[in-house]
Amino acid sequence: MSIVTTAERPAAPETPLIDDVTVALLGGRFAVRELPGGLIALDVTAPKGTAVEIRLAVPLRDAVGFWHQACGWERTLLADWAGRIHTSLIKGAPVGCLYETSGATMLAFAAQDPVIETELVLGISEATKRFVVHLHLVAGDGPYTLAFAPRATSVATALRSLRGHLAETAALPPLLTPAAGRAPVYSTWYAFGQDVHADAVEAEAAHAADLGCGTLILDDGWVAGGNKRGWTETGRGNENCRIRIPLPREHSRGGRVRAS
Repeated sequence: MSIVTTAERPAAPETPLIDDVTVALLGGRFAVRELPGGLIALDVTAPKGTAVEIRLAVPLRDAVGFWHQACGWERTLLADWAGRIHTSLIKGAPVGCLYETSGATMLAFAAQDPVIETELVLGISEATKRFVVHLHLVAGDGPYTLAFAPRATSVATALRSLRGHLAETAALPPLLTPAAGRAPVYSTWYAFGQDVHADAVEAEAAHAADLGCGTLILDDGWVAGGNKRGWTETGRGNENCRIRIPLPREHSRGGRVRAS
């Protein structure tokens, strides 16, 4: 059998990879090796500049959702001719996880190099009744490696194992999450809209600090006349705007409230 998505794509022989997942490759060669924790690596090599297509497929069965770095809350399974994701250093890494009704995973993978620009064509293949993922990229100086996690009880479990592997093999250690990134944030937008004033914001910020908020976002309306939408109307693009709230760079009330 060959992996086929849409009719215009050429067929390619497939090879079992992990669990029920198969792989096919156009434009290079691949090798599979075992990794700690039951993970496996797929190393794809091709001359630099060669167009490479990596095809993954898994029987559809009762799959209900596919998580990826840009999915947000929309994890609905699309037809293979509709699913398109572009990844790069500024758009996120090629990472994905297909899961079934129980929450268990059916396909979980992550690229070891997040820099190479990659197009992912994915979705349900009507011809083969499988979920397919095609990764399109241009070969770089070295192998392109995908790590795969075996079936797990949840998306979080599978991705946690992949994240751990990527952290251990990264050329540079991953940046630690700053303390501010773990604290709740208070935004004036939902409380004030554009009707913001220094005294009111200061009072609300004190209450927010008591509730554990570590950061305050002064959102929109911070300039006089800032009652329209859009940066050019309410921000620096409008030369007639004056700062409405003269908050100093470090303002504190009992050491708890700060704004900039």
